[in-house]
Amino acid sequence: MPGTTCCMPSFSGDLKITVAPNNVQVSEGSSTQLPCVVSGNNVNIQWSRNGAPVRPDGRHVLVSPDGGLILNNVKPADEGAYTCNAYTGSYSVSASAEIKVMKPSQQVLPSSVSNHFCIDQPDLANCDLIVYAKLCNNEYYSSFCCASCSRPSPRSRKHAEDGSKHAEEQTEKSERV
Repeated sequence: MPGTTCCMPSFSGDLKITVAPNNVQVSEGSSTQLPCVVSGNNVNIQWSRNGAPVRPDGRHVLVSPDGGLILNNVKPADEGAYTCNAYTGSYSVSASAEIKVMKPSQQVLPSSVSNHFCIDQPDLANCDLIVYAKLCNNEYYSSFCCASCSRPSPRSRKHAEDGSKHAEEQTEKSERV
């Protein structure tokens, strides 16, 4: 049943999911995260979609340090029931949630909401350098630096604040010096 947690009998050092994934609707091409925070010792977390194991690939599918599942550049094929399975010894707990992929024309929420689930992967890339080198349009690099690449640049913010092209030109001139 989506959004529910099933637990084995309690034991010393209870194994339980403290933050379970929730059903989400995500726009095609954006990113989303399903949390799975588990208490317990020596816990292994594995994800499955519609009963089949989900394999992190470092680009499209990532597992965050706290066990959450991150999907970048979501496609209709990513839609389905996702289950977080946590194991320690002979004990296990699981929690499930549905991901529904919306076509851009079906988008209900602003894109900034989907960026809320966006995190950088500093162990895989130097995100400050990716932003500085203007590589955020590259799908490979932006998948590691989702949060950094989603933030407006200081030039964009300044331009947006006063609405003038002049402010942008002044920034560019000062950068050349």
